[in-house]
Amino acid sequence: MPNLASSIVTNAIDVTCVDVAIIGAGPAGLSAAIQAKKRQLSHVVLEASPGVADTIHSFADGKWVMDEPIKLPGVTHPAFVVDDLYALKDWLDQAGIAITEGIHRLGPRRITLFIRDPDRNVLEFKQLLPESG
Repeated sequence: MPNLASSIVTNAIDVTCVDVAIIGAGPAGLSAAIQAKKRQLSHVVLEASPGVADTIHSFADGKWVMDEPIKLPGVTHPAFVVDDLYALKDWLDQAGIAITEGIHRLGPRRITLFIRDPDRNVLEFKQLLPESG
């Protein structure tokens, strides 16, 4: 792993003289610092907490860290089965709750829709369809 010591700054400096200012010394910030160093760009990493990658250490044990926006019902977000997804959609519309993914078929036996709660957590609602044929 590249030596990041020269990239991490803990004292106040003049950041107007660098090519790249990186906000946060978490995984993304450290990755950005490595890329800046590889490209020979002058850079500074600005971090509010006292340590490097504190966000990783503060994660709860067993919490999933996703590097892709995949959906695993019941694992990455709660999923609820409802009797009438269209009635739920009408109620959400009347309540002014934004639907992030409208009703669509997901496989041969279900339809689903997604919303986000005020904390930006994904909630999935699905309706199971009768077997055809």
